[in-house]
Amino acid sequence: MNILLNDPSIYQDWKKTNEYYNKRIEANKDELEKFWDSYYVNTNNFSKDSIKVYDDLIPNVIIDKVSEFASNGLWKYNHEISTNNRQKYIYDNHVYDEIKKFSVELHDNLYFHNLFHTVILPGISIEKKENIVIDRVFMSGRLHGLSDFYHKDDRSSSKYGHSVYIFLNQNWKSYYDGSFSCILNDNDVTDTYHIENKNGRIMVFPPNINHKFCEISGYGLLENAFCQVLEYHLIYV
Repeated sequence: MNILLNDPSIYQDWKKTNEYYNKRIEANKDELEKFWDSYYVNTNNFSKDSIKVYDDLIPNVIIDKVSEFASNGLWKYNHEISTNNRQKYIYDNHVYDEIKKFSVELHDNLYFHNLFHTVILPGISIEKKENIVIDRVFMSGRLHGLSDFYHKDDRSSSKYGHSVYIFLNQNWKSYYDGSFSCILNDNDVTDTYHIENKNGRIMVFPPNINHKFCEISGYGLLENAFCQVLEYHLIYV
């Protein structure tokens, strides 16, 4: 636990990128070509119980350090959800490109691997924990006007595990909006489930649930609200 009492920036190389993720995709290209073709077009029907929410799992002293790291991070405006270019965003018969958002790559940061394996993973309910590895770990950031389309999360393996998201917003106000939204039934896009933004709140869900972060309100624009989320994308080995 000692490493988690340190400043996460000690372990951060701001120039690093997650080269391993794209290399794994390239190495499994033939298998993944077929997998993604069905993954994105398959319709699913989930219940609210498919999305687990945990509050107060991460001790305050740690979540405060992580939130401060996020607030002071060197964010890049370049993050795209879909790496393999298979995912399309189709609304009213028009295909749209995703609006880019801010990100901080954390794959080589020992602090965030330690946080997941010593604090988060033991406290959440997912199957076969002993076979879980982190495929990607990064922070995503959104301002007013930088909202998501509903999407499914990518993986570098067809043996996908859950997505684990943690809100990192110390002074978030309810009138900023910016909740997390999931479509439970892909055949009824009005069947949605929303989870409100709370600092340290953890959301665990299957990555093939269509999900997004909702728009930050005009009041959030006036007060320069910046929604920060720590994202772990998991696979099985």
